[in-house]
Amino acid sequence: MKTAANGEERATTAKPAALVVGVGSAHGDDQFGWLVAKQLTSGSAGGAVVRSARSPAELLDWLEGCERLIVCDACQSLGSPGAFHSWVWPEVPRRALRTAGTHDLGLAAALELAEQLRLLPAETLIWCVEIETPQPGGAVSPCIEAAAVRAAQGIRQAIAGKPPER
Repeated sequence: MKTAANGEERATTAKPAALVVGVGSAHGDDQFGWLVAKQLTSGSAGGAVVRSARSPAELLDWLEGCERLIVCDACQSLGSPGAFHSWVWPEVPRRALRTAGTHDLGLAAALELAEQLRLLPAETLIWCVEIETPQPGGAVSPCIEAAAVRAAQGIRQAIAGKPPER
């Protein structure tokens, strides 16, 4: 494609069907989002672009042209460790999305900012798993590892347009 400004050839890229962002940190079970992203990149993700982020604010740089956003993160205070939650934005209990902690900008604030900037795709899905208090440098618990596998399977189904199995 030639640009009007300089007449140079420029490659065009197709819009990704979906962008999956696993948000996490190296603090024990807070690695959930990263584990989901790893699961999705090791198998078929149905044409979705999969990324890992240390901060929800990073997703703002990746939204342009995205038709569907799926965010995976850890949550607290909604159930027992390993419990699964999924929502369609903006129908998310705000207490589910941490506003402080290991991330510099909470997920709710990042998504609200993306809305204000008109970057947020028409469909945004949020997948969370309940964790205990993240332990700096701690290992991921077996129930969170298992939840990451289940989340990746559910996300693959969602990308394919099938209802997720729980």
